[in-house]
Amino acid sequence: MFQIPPKTKEQAFKPMYLFDEGEYHFEVMEINEKISRSTNKPMLEVKLEVFSNNKEDEPIKVYDYMLADNNKVHKFLYAIGQDQMAITGNVDTTGIIDKTGRCKLIVQHDNDGKYKPKNVVEEYLLPNDSSKEIKKNEPFVDSNINRDIPF
Repeated sequence: MFQIPPKTKEQAFKPMYLFDEGEYHFEVMEINEKISRSTNKPMLEVKLEVFSNNKEDEPIKVYDYMLADNNKVHKFLYAIGQDQMAITGNVDTTGIIDKTGRCKLIVQHDNDGKYKPKNVVEEYLLPNDSSKEIKKNEPFVDSNINRDIPF
């Protein structure tokens, strides 16, 4: 008998490139300094790999575009632990690749119907004690485990 993983109709027809709205962990894959075509101001183009809260789902790629004078850049830097860059205003983009953090994704729909819905970063979130940094090929270690063996 041919085996497949069980799925509801909703799961089967949900686009694989789209996550539900919510909070997710991410890793910075690429970051580029650019000039915005619409405002002619400096901006950062960031490519994120966003990890599903469901381990069976593949990560997705999400692009975010942040103008230099937008508070979102500061939140991004604090979310990935680059506090000093946010405080000084001096952003070294080479030091940002592979950094991880948390963000809140929403689903953006095209009003004209030309483009498929896509995930966008609504905001970046500060790290908290309950979040665990996700690293590729690194085992999860719970720091709260008592390592003293009583024998």
